[in-house]
Amino acid sequence: MIEYMNTLAERATATEVERVQWMQRFQFMKSLSYLLLALLSICSFVSAQEKGESSPGASIFKGKCVLCHGADGAGNTVLGKQLQAADLRSKDIRNRPDTELTKTVHDGKANMPPFADQLSDEQISQVIKYVRELGKAPPKKAAKKESLGRS
Repeated sequence: MIEYMNTLAERATATEVERVQWMQRFQFMKSLSYLLLALLSICSFVSAQEKGESSPGASIFKGKCVLCHGADGAGNTVLGKQLQAADLRSKDIRNRPDTELTKTVHDGKANMPPFADQLSDEQISQVIKYVRELGKAPPKKAAKKESLGRS
C-alpha cells in the first residue's frame, strides 16, 4: 500500500511539473508574440516616415484630397477624372505661388469645393507644402518613357 501511495505521489508530482512546464512555455510564447507585435509596429512606423507619410500635410492630404487627386496627386481617380481634378505635380501647379494655391484650397475653384470650414490656415499651409513635395518627383510614366528613350 505504501508503494502504491508513493507511485501516486510521483505521478501527481510529474503531472504538476508538466503543468508548470506548459505554463512556462505558454508565458514564453505570449511574451514572444508581444515582442513580434511591437517589432512590427516599429517597422511600420519607420516605413511610414521614410515614405514621408508622417508629415501633417501628408495625413491631411490623405484624408481630404486623395479621393479626387489620388495618392500621387495626378487626379487619375474615377472621381478626379469626372471632376477634371488638377494634376498637382504639373508644371502649371508648381509655378503657382503659395498664396494662389492657399486661396484655391480655402475658397474652392471650379469643381473643387472650399475647405475653409474643414481646415485651419495652418493645415492648408501644411497641405500646400506636401503638394510641393509631390511636384518634385517626376511622374512615374514620364520617368519610364525617359529611361526607355535613353536606352
